[in-house]
Amino acid sequence: MAEEEISNRELQLIMAADVAGMSNWEFDLKSKVFTFNDLFYSMLKTTAEKEGGYQMSWDRYLQEFCYPEDVTTLQYNLKQVLNASKEIQERTEYRILNRNNEIVDFLMDYRILLNKQGKPYKVYGSSIDITRRKKEQQALYLAHAAIESANDSIFVIDLKSGRFLSANHQACELLGYTENELIAAMHPYDLDLKLNAESWSSFVSRVAENKFLRFETVLVNKNEEQLPVEISANLLKYEDQSCVVGYMHDISERLASEQKLRESERYNRTLYENSPIGLALCRMNGELVDVNQAYADILGRSVAETLKLSYWDITPKKYAEQEEEQLGLLKSLGRYGPYEKEYMHKDGHSVQVQLSGLVIEQNGEPFIWSSVEDITVQKQAAEALQLSEERFQHALNFAEIGAWDWNIVTGELYWTEQISPLFGYTKNKLETSYENFINAIHPDDRVKVQEAIKANIEQGADYNIEHRVVWPDGSVRWLSERGSAVRDDKGKALNMLGVVQDITARKLAQDEIQSKTAELQAFNEAMVDREGRVIELKEEINQLCKDHGLKLIYPPVWSKQ
Repeated sequence: MAEEEISNRELQLIMAADVAGMSNWEFDLKSKVFTFNDLFYSMLKTTAEKEGGYQMSWDRYLQEFCYPEDVTTLQYNLKQVLNASKEIQERTEYRILNRNNEIVDFLMDYRILLNKQGKPYKVYGSSIDITRRKKEQQALYLAHAAIESANDSIFVIDLKSGRFLSANHQACELLGYTENELIAAMHPYDLDLKLNAESWSSFVSRVAENKFLRFETVLVNKNEEQLPVEISANLLKYEDQSCVVGYMHDISERLASEQKLRESERYNRTLYENSPIGLALCRMNGELVDVNQAYADILGRSVAETLKLSYWDITPKKYAEQEEEQLGLLKSLGRYGPYEKEYMHKDGHSVQVQLSGLVIEQNGEPFIWSSVEDITVQKQAAEALQLSEERFQHALNFAEIGAWDWNIVTGELYWTEQISPLFGYTKNKLETSYENFINAIHPDDRVKVQEAIKANIEQGADYNIEHRVVWPDGSVRWLSERGSAVRDDKGKALNMLGVVQDITARKLAQDEIQSKTAELQAFNEAMVDREGRVIELKEEINQLCKDHGLKLIYPPVWSKQ
């Protein structure tokens, strides 16, 4: 009777499985042989015919179909079955490798049957493929982990009810609510200052239509603080549910930066408009796009008048070749100048200017950014300085005077081109150095000159001295020097400036005067009545004095007609 009851239960299980369309199987514990139905074999991607029938041994199943890492799990389950003392229902998960070598997750439900001795003798079970569900669970887990670890604040809202379904840690921290508080009682328009119950339906329609929305709004957190945010809303459909996944980013710092940028732009615009240097922006064809007042002033026009002109309207044609060279630099180097040219003033005269600039890009279009300076005054000053320098050089040449500038601190010495000939060299052939100057002085005069220089630097004594120099050919010449030290606020000598002149002719004249004076005295002492010779000598002496700018020694003597 017991065996008949067991057989009836087996038959009932088999029939129930077939009716349900389940992949069922039975396992005989004595022979350790499975009996699979067709649905089970279909999950293995094979058939009973290909496998040699509906029966398969335990060892073969483990070896050919069970995923290697899960063999231990099934062996443990078998051990538990063999030790069962009552009929029980069990469930376990494991993986198989089907005949396509694909990993498949199985959920196995089985029931242990006992014989009349109360020993387990057979197991009936069914298996279903849960691979998709496992992947979905894993994807859900990874998505949740990604959401929680994301830097952005992320939330999920049910589109139909408008209720929060979830929110990550960053979103909760930003809003000041816990996830449970958001899910239990909060609606998006409870937080959004720009959203209300009436406008929610419009928002839902736009999300449903566009599938994606990005917008900026202002939220209010739990502490009633206003938070400017940018939200990216994505429509997500799963089965019959539509959700909005929102990515929320605090843009307070960005808005503050934009405000600072706007203030900076206003500041820069103020600098631009009030800059004393002319600034201009023009297209590559020369069309003026923007200029400041200083640029317009150079042309004698208003800003509005100037913007009606092109670069070529204000450039004389004689500069066409030069302009092409500068445009070539712009194309190759991205910049040009500085260089000088002329602009045409409104009243017709030319204005000397210096320009430099570079290529900049705005909205994908290249422009030329130029700075322009009116150098008319500088050019006039330079020309006046050059004329003054030329006059100074002519004066030095005419008077045979050289000028020098000695940097006491560095030892550097500058002298004009007239000095080299004074030391027996052609112009600019003698190296300008303090050592060369000292070495050219007559050995008997060097100490005297050096002491005079020292006295001027240290004591402020006049530097007014006559000394001899020895030329390279051995000849001796006489020079007269005058100079003075330039001092800082504390009286320290920094530079010594001076002039030098050849007085050899004057020295020779003085020697001749002394000789003739001695001769005159000799005549006087001998009381030789040579009045004519006396007058003659006096006139010669006076003439020598005149020739060399010296004071007359004797009053003029007029000859009788």
